[in-house]
Amino acid sequence: MYNKFYLIMRYIKIALFVSLFMFVFGKGARAAELNTVKAADIVGLTENMPIPAVTDVTAENFFAEALAPENGMDPVIITVPGLRFNQIGPEFLEINTIVNIFHYFFPNNSRADVQRALQPELDKELREYLMLGKDEPIPQAETPQSRMPDNYLETAMRNLPGFSGRDIIIEPFSWSRDPDESKEYVLKLAKHIAAVYDKYKRTGRPICLISHSWGTMLAHTALHRLPETQNGVTVDRWITMGSPLMPGNLIVKLYDKLSVKKQDLEKRVSKPASVTGKWMNVWAKRDLISNYIKSADSNYQVDSQAQPYEDQVIYVFKHDASKRLQAQKDIFKLRSTSLWHESYQSDYDVYLKSLQRELSVKVLAPVVSPLVLGI
Repeated sequence: MYNKFYLIMRYIKIALFVSLFMFVFGKGARAAELNTVKAADIVGLTENMPIPAVTDVTAENFFAEALAPENGMDPVIITVPGLRFNQIGPEFLEINTIVNIFHYFFPNNSRADVQRALQPELDKELREYLMLGKDEPIPQAETPQSRMPDNYLETAMRNLPGFSGRDIIIEPFSWSRDPDESKEYVLKLAKHIAAVYDKYKRTGRPICLISHSWGTMLAHTALHRLPETQNGVTVDRWITMGSPLMPGNLIVKLYDKLSVKKQDLEKRVSKPASVTGKWMNVWAKRDLISNYIKSADSNYQVDSQAQPYEDQVIYVFKHDASKRLQAQKDIFKLRSTSLWHESYQSDYDVYLKSLQRELSVKVLAPVVSPLVLGI
């Protein structure tokens, strides 16, 4: 059965493996270089790594809070999109991101050297995760994910069931979608929120901030800094989707820690004072970038109904040799980070050939739409 703690432990193994590889075989890894990573740095990077067991609110309670009336007026929506991923692979995280993390610790090694060291071990872990044999090829996604356009989140909001016929206003925030430029765009996002607030504060319309993926990292810091830079500016609701603010995956957690330090982002995850209403977080266990966020007012997991299907596919994999290969491919679909990470704005629909059944998890209509249109 899928287990996040298991994945965390596997990534610890990868980190130790690569560190040893670089120390012994890395042509540029000298002792003096390795000594620049102090024990205190490691403690800071890995603190709170185990994710405590938590329970989501029930769907009934989640939507009771979401649909609590504000003032009966249609909202103004600010959208903050995530990064420019072509595909979040190798089904754990973009390989370039993993390479960049280890290159940070071993800057004298070329990225090509780091990738050559990482790739065999990553492939090995992926085979175990997908229940593949030692020499079995890693299946590729049947439909490669194209890069989401800059306005994908705005488009998703306009496609919400119930949007048509409403007087909803969308004020999208555009940015480079490059995580290395986060510091620059945090200030611009704060100014954008303030401009929207000043424009509509006299209308009585509630202001809803919706952020996806890395966009939640920008939004978290911008909202925390509003009292410092734009005193009195507030938003009525904040909706986060696929947020890496408190990831349960070690590689994502390391990347977050490094980026927070490098890009001067907010270090402590907490509800910003500038959010006067609810902070609602939507996540998926199989989206390894996202997680339950303790500081949010409510959390909702969208992939819980996938577990019975995954259990059935694993049973077929173990007990029906004639369907084993197809079951492997179905496990790949069910555990696809990229598919689940995009499900918040495009739903999750796959056909499981080993079961001859379709799994369709609708997210926009039953989850996102009530959060947005119920304000």
